[in-house]
This record gives sequence, C-alpha cells and structure tokens, in this order.
Amino acid sequence: MDPADALAQQLDSHRRHVLDAAAGKEASSWTEVAAAYGVQSPSPTPEALEAVGKSIVEGATAALKGIEKDADPRRVAFLKGRLEKFAADLPVAHKQSSGSKLGLGGIFANATAHAGWTGGHGKIKRVIKCRNCGAPQQEARVFVCSFCGGPVFATDETTSE
Repeated sequence: MDPADALAQQLDSHRRHVLDAAAGKEASSWTEVAAAYGVQSPSPTPEALEAVGKSIVEGATAALKGIEKDADPRRVAFLKGRLEKFAADLPVAHKQSSGSKLGLGGIFANATAHAGWTGGHGKIKRVIKCRNCGAPQQEARVFVCSFCGGPVFATDETTSE
C-alpha cells in the first residue's frame, strides 16, 4: 500500500472518530475527544470542530512531509488538497450528519398536512354544485338542487335551449 493511502486512511479514521464523538456515538465524550486534540470545548460547536480539524491537519501535514519521498506524487497532491479543506469540512459534515432525519411516517404526515386537495385524511373531497344557482349538493345521489329545484347536472333538456 502506498504510504499516502495509509495516511489518507488514518485521516478518515480521525474524521469518523471526531464526528461520532460530536454526535454522541462514541464511548468517550466530546470533551475527552476534543481534549485529545488539544481543544477545550464543552460542546461540538462549529468553531471547536474546526479547531480539532486544524489540529488533525497539523499532524497529518507533518506525517505527509515524512513520507512524501516514498509516496506516489499524484496521491500526495490529492492528499494535500484534502488537507486544505479538512478543517473547514468538519463543521459542515457534523451539521449534515446531525440534521433532522425524517422517517417515512414524518414525511407522509407532512405531505398529508400540506396537501391542499385532501382533508388531511387522504380522501379526495369533491363538491358538486348546482348549474343554476351554484349551491352545493346537500345529499349524495340526489341530483335535484334543494335550494332552487333545478338539476344539479346539465341534461339534454337544459343544454338544448
């Protein structure tokens, strides 16, 4: 394995460790993990995550200088590019991983609550109106308007006028 690839794997391992601790998925607390990287922070704020990222970048940059002669130059260049973005990427990655996770139930509840064509129960409501006066139909299957006595639907007699 190329030394730059091994260093990239270590970098990924550190990233996972920090993000898991920030999300509360680690056995050790965020405070302990941050302290291991030389950062004193009671909670994983964006500033604290970036400071931890900078600490990781410092160590990885020093390690990269030691292996640069033995590693593939393309992989070294790629790793240098990753290191430039690493510290700023940690807060963004934490925000994305700890964002709201809607399950299917939440998604369907949201869709049902905001759908204008349903009553929120998933059944379509149709209002049939009288052709003469515009009053709504009062009873299902009764097609004579209870207000004006006219037909609710147009018939051959009413359309042939």
